[in-house]
Amino acid sequence: MERSFKNVGRMESFKLENQNGALFSFNEADIEFLLEDMFTDEDQFVTLTSPSAVNKVRYVQACMHDEGVELQLGIEEMNTHLIHKVCSEEECKAVFLDFFRGCFMPKANEYAPVQF
Repeated sequence: MERSFKNVGRMESFKLENQNGALFSFNEADIEFLLEDMFTDEDQFVTLTSPSAVNKVRYVQACMHDEGVELQLGIEEMNTHLIHKVCSEEECKAVFLDFFRGCFMPKANEYAPVQF
């Protein structure tokens, strides 16, 4: 099943994206739907961006790797930088939903800087 994407964004809303486009009006079920789709297709990704940093996190994004889910956080401190870790599908889903709810508190010692 494919979700319909429309670029009708509002300035102060979260943005949910995958390779098919962006949603600006969505709920937790939509986030879970896109993540479940990503868990079964390694060519997919999901990004959730906040209108402002939540506990220094501006966005969370994920994709699949051989080892599990590659979870990345965009950390906003003086500039934005990426940190990452490999996690389970359950943890990935919990991070996305907690971030959307405004209660995600990253544990910096669990993540490593993304090397470019």
